[in-house]
Amino acid sequence: MVKKSTDNKAPSEERADDARSGIQVIRRAVTVLRMLAGRGQNGLSLGEIAAGVNLPRSTVQRIVGALEEEGMAAQAMSGGFCLGPTVGVLARGMGADPVDAFHSEMTELHATLNESVILNTIADGRVLVLEVLSSTKPLRVVLPKVLEVDLLTSAPGKAILAILAEDVREAAIAAAGSPFDRTDLLAELEETRRAGYAIEEDVPYEGISALAIALPMAGKPYAITVALPTGRFAAERAVIADALLASAATLARRLSGMRN
Repeated sequence: MVKKSTDNKAPSEERADDARSGIQVIRRAVTVLRMLAGRGQNGLSLGEIAAGVNLPRSTVQRIVGALEEEGMAAQAMSGGFCLGPTVGVLARGMGADPVDAFHSEMTELHATLNESVILNTIADGRVLVLEVLSSTKPLRVVLPKVLEVDLLTSAPGKAILAILAEDVREAAIAAAGSPFDRTDLLAELEETRRAGYAIEEDVPYEGISALAIALPMAGKPYAITVALPTGRFAAERAVIADALLASAATLARRLSGMRN
């Protein structure tokens, strides 16, 4: 006696069910990625993700496991999961926005230090301001985005010069067109490379001091600068330096995926 199948679905119906199931998995994975992107490098636990997407923890664990295998998710330094390096590779292919690439670390620095945090780059021998997160303290540094900063004396300028190849650095210095003492500048750049960050005190703007780190992204240099009134610079310098160096290490790991 032949047993009749209890599944009366036609092959076309089965294929449609499979397609709907696949689309559902993709949508769930995208939702998880959006959650991870919103948290930056701080990381989310499986339980937090499950609560955020309203799915069982076991389902989230399978999704995150698959994303991790593809490099789309990774273990966060603080625990849990964050976006993986493959996301950076894909973003590079789309022409990643440098403000977006550095934003999470800038936000973290701003929240931790409550000093003004600035994203800079260089063009034609000048340091440009791309983004500013201003301090909320009564006495603070507020910079307009249109501001151009001196390349040879500012913290972001020196931080960027310190990471450039010699020929590119010389071309940038020549484009700056400012008088300078080469011996002093080279000594400052060497100290910047040794320390991992550059410093300015009352130069180029009196009453403002700053520390800056620099990293390349897609072949172009960018700097994150923490600027504050000189009056509290000495007391906060070590804390700011440590925070910037930690951010530099995090960014280097993240941006390495964009250079692969």
